[in-house]
Amino acid sequence: GDPSGKAAEREFLSEDTLRANQIGIQKQLEKFLEFHAGANSAEVVNNYDWFKEFSFLGFLREAGKFLTVNYMMSKDSVKKRLETGISFTEFSYQLLQGYDFYHLYKTKNVRLQMGGSDQWGNITTGTEIIRRKEGHDEDVTERAAFALTTPLVGSLASSSMMSWPSRSTTGRSAAKYSGTIGICSSHTYCHTSSSVQLDSGNTRM
Repeated sequence: GDPSGKAAEREFLSEDTLRANQIGIQKQLEKFLEFHAGANSAEVVNNYDWFKEFSFLGFLREAGKFLTVNYMMSKDSVKKRLETGISFTEFSYQLLQGYDFYHLYKTKNVRLQMGGSDQWGNITTGTEIIRRKEGHDEDVTERAAFALTTPLVGSLASSSMMSWPSRSTTGRSAAKYSGTIGICSSHTYCHTSSSVQLDSGNTRM
């Protein structure tokens, strides 16, 4: 899992839970995006579809070859975990997300990846993999890939308060009991979102 904004290792989720989460995320996105608009329809894809046949050696050749350990360790999501410990699984997560961007760039002509500010390191890893694999120079923009991030809604302690819908107990508890604002309305109490909006001391709003 993604180590961004996490002080400890993420728990593994079952394939059934992952599939349920994917369905839940699409239902939320359907409120903002049109999935039945012909050629211009939005589309949700699952990176398992292109990773399931990838061998470990193949992934090292296709992704690992193009980034140095120095580059990967410079990311804030990694540096913040070095003192407490980070597994190879989480350390290599940025390679997975970075390769996702490259795959979508090549197969779907995706040129822009958007995300919360905590995803800046992962997204720019993708732009770097694209630049190196495609042989783009720094000043070439004709086929360049781009990153765009926005600030997260945060608590007064400056921690992220956003949560995607999830069937996992951990995600549900975080959303309902720790003040997290869930993307799914059933995971957020009304007074939680109101208090964040009305709290004049929250300079992140």
